[in-house]
Amino acid sequence: MVYEKLTLIQNKIKVSKSKYNKFGNFYYRSIEDIQGALKPLLEKYRCCLYIRDEIEVINGRNYVKAIVRLVDIEDNSYVEVSAYACEAGEKKGMDVSQVTGSTSSYARKYALGGLLLLDDIGDADNMDNSNLGETKQGLSVQKNVKIVLKEGSDAYERVVKALQNGYTIEDVKKKYTLSRDIEKKLLSMVSGK
Repeated sequence: MVYEKLTLIQNKIKVSKSKYNKFGNFYYRSIEDIQGALKPLLEKYRCCLYIRDEIEVINGRNYVKAIVRLVDIEDNSYVEVSAYACEAGEKKGMDVSQVTGSTSSYARKYALGGLLLLDDIGDADNMDNSNLGETKQGLSVQKNVKIVLKEGSDAYERVVKALQNGYTIEDVKKKYTLSRDIEKKLLSMVSGK
C-alpha cells in the first residue's frame, strides 16, 4: 500500500525554489521547504517519514549517506531511498561539525528529492507550456516556439544548470533565441574561459 500512497504524495507535492543564493546567482529549495510541504501530505495519507545518516569512507574521503524511509502507518510497509554527499575537506568559516552538518543537509535534500520526484533544474516559466515537447533532464524542448533568453531570469538559471549537466549550446538554441552577448557568455561558461 505504501507505493500507492507514495504515488499520491509525489503527484500532490509542490515545492518551489523560493530561496536565492546571491553568491551563485541561483534559486533553490531547502530541506525545510521540502519538509514543510510534505508534512500535511503525510498526515493526509497516514504516513510518516524517518531520516537518518551514516558516514562512509570511500577512497579515503568521508561521505554522508542520507537514508529516507516513508512508512505507511496503516500496514507498516515502507519504501527507502538514499543519497550520498561528500564532505568538503575544509570550508571557510565552518568548523568540522558544521561541514558535516551541511553535507548531511545536502544529502538529505537530494534523498527526499529522489523519493518525491522533485526536479533538480528549476521551476516552470510563467508561460503557456501546452506545447512542450520532450524533456531531457529538465531542459524542456518546445515545439515551434522559441523564447528570448534573458540573463537573470529563472530560465537563464535552468540553462546554466543544464549546460553544467552536459547540454550543448545547440540544445539550448532549440528552445531559446540567444543574443550574441548571452551566447558568448554561455559559451565561455561551457569552455571554462
